[in-house]
Amino acid sequence: MERELDDYQADIRFGEWLRCQRVRAGLSIEKAAEASSLTIDRLKTLEMGLSERGITHPESVRICTVYQISLNEMLEQAAKE
Repeated sequence: MERELDDYQADIRFGEWLRCQRVRAGLSIEKAAEASSLTIDRLKTLEMGLSERGITHPESVRICTVYQISLNEMLEQAAKE
């Protein structure tokens, strides 16, 4: 149970980081979703850290392109515990 809580907290932290990157890029959630070919609901779920299936590689690449961040930076954030 403790490990599940740690994973949940890591997902929440990653979502917060992702949202900060979007805001830093000057994008509304609607513009970011459209530019990255994601639904608004999908992007909201990722930003809240509530995605049961996590973030896919293609989604990561598209988001990184739109937010102008490196994939390595995103992967480092996702791996933080």
